[in-house]
Amino acid sequence: MTSPSSATPAIGYCTNVHPGVTLDEVGQNLSRYASAVRDALDRPAEKMPCGLWLNDGVARSLVAPGEIARFASLLDEHNLCVRSLNGFPMGDFHQPVVKHLVYQPAWNDRRRLEYTMQLAGMLARLLGDATTGSISTLPLGWRAENHSEAFFGQCATHLLEWVHHAIQLENSTGKRIRLALEPEPGCCLDKAGDVTGFFQKYVLPLADRSAVPVLEYLGVCHDICHSAVMFEPQHEAIQAYRSVGIPVWKVQVSSAIEVRFEDDSLQDGAESGLFRSLGAFEEPKFLHQTNTTGGEFFEDLPGALESAERTGIWRIHFHVPVFAAELGGGLATTQSEIGKCVELLKSTPGIDWEVETYAWGVLPKHLQPDSLVSGIAREIQWTSNLFLPASPGL
Repeated sequence: MTSPSSATPAIGYCTNVHPGVTLDEVGQNLSRYASAVRDALDRPAEKMPCGLWLNDGVARSLVAPGEIARFASLLDEHNLCVRSLNGFPMGDFHQPVVKHLVYQPAWNDRRRLEYTMQLAGMLARLLGDATTGSISTLPLGWRAENHSEAFFGQCATHLLEWVHHAIQLENSTGKRIRLALEPEPGCCLDKAGDVTGFFQKYVLPLADRSAVPVLEYLGVCHDICHSAVMFEPQHEAIQAYRSVGIPVWKVQVSSAIEVRFEDDSLQDGAESGLFRSLGAFEEPKFLHQTNTTGGEFFEDLPGALESAERTGIWRIHFHVPVFAAELGGGLATTQSEIGKCVELLKSTPGIDWEVETYAWGVLPKHLQPDSLVSGIAREIQWTSNLFLPASPGL
């Protein structure tokens, strides 16, 4: 594979694709998968970033004497580095049924704050020569469960406490760790406007009263799939953040399923064929929020499939391979949104870019790669090509 140009950021992938609820399992995944992905990319002179997912149990294990140093040595051994952590799933992201559990605990719960502070301390020690790192996190909580003024106020209070912790950490280590809220469909913050509204109403006034430079430590993780599912144009989302001064510190390169019922080329009965194709993606593990141009929002795919809605465009929160423009059976993807996002943000310094296709294991068989390693490596290479001049991917 070709090496990226100097203008191409170091692109890694998020390790939440691998089950790992103990420190040993996480280490084994790095040795078995991440190291092999790096080798497949044929970049001998470069360290490949790994966007580590460390659940609460693993995070606690790393506090033990000598464990961080041992873990850092493992990364060096395989020519890997860490610039960002995925602090969204706090529990077991690979239990048989995850669904709404991934949103617990919410940011009004002190356990979420303590977990994220613990991640920050670990990341500061794993950065090596780098001086900044990012942690992506839950967009407060699941919308249906949390909507009171008191809830948002408590979330803001905990986030400000996290900023104070990050400042103290920087003073003691010289490492600046930035927390990035990740909007997701169906959550309290699922569009850019929700994020800017939360900052303006709750976070910034609290920060002003405390004289804390909150926007130096608190920003956004822009997940391209999530934004696409909400039918949010990339330029509108990015501009919304810029208009308020909220920084984007992390981009998760991801793609959703798209179904076009409005396509004039559909023949009689094709809609039922599309539903059969879409039914292959119905699985019990993850939540697959489904949004439509007709204004219907379903918190999971089964509810959408049972509905009478058969018009317009559907987009489904199912992280499919980013190199795939089509999925077969008449199904498309939101792949084009990735190129638009890259064009908007590729000149912005300090962003951590990582591919986040965590659903390889629940994809229909016809989309399974020859190996997980080859699939992830192909995604990283495809994404890297978007940064090259006259990229064929755009």
